[in-house]
Amino acid sequence: MNEPLSRFTPSLMPASTLEAIFVARGQVLDSIMQRVESAADSDTRNQTLLVGPRGAGKTHLIALTYHRTKGLIAEGRRLQLAWLPEDPWTIASYRHLLASIVERLEGEPALDRRGSVAELEARLVARADERGTIVFCLRTSIAC
Repeated sequence: MNEPLSRFTPSLMPASTLEAIFVARGQVLDSIMQRVESAADSDTRNQTLLVGPRGAGKTHLIALTYHRTKGLIAEGRRLQLAWLPEDPWTIASYRHLLASIVERLEGEPALDRRGSVAELEARLVARADERGTIVFCLRTSIAC
């Protein structure tokens, strides 16, 4: 492993490096990936919230989820992927969240991110019906 390690931004590291240094959270990642696979194969929809202190490995888990989901897509699973920016300060509302997902969907040119909540929801639903379940990864810090 000659890749540089990014201590504070695992999302910058390649999948192979992330897999090589991954420890102690295998059951959590397996559970997340089972949820992703279930969403690809059924009408099951869910969300996963990872909570923990700084340095607990949340971003590492999200990055591995992203890369493993890309692998499922490469195998032909009907999934789409959107990785939203870390600490997304521009997402100040539900409409902004939808617009950010629209903007970052992979595999095809991005849809127009303008529009009302109803219009953005309709575009995402139509795209999911056409191309498969949309999985989006979002990492943010919340200070209390």
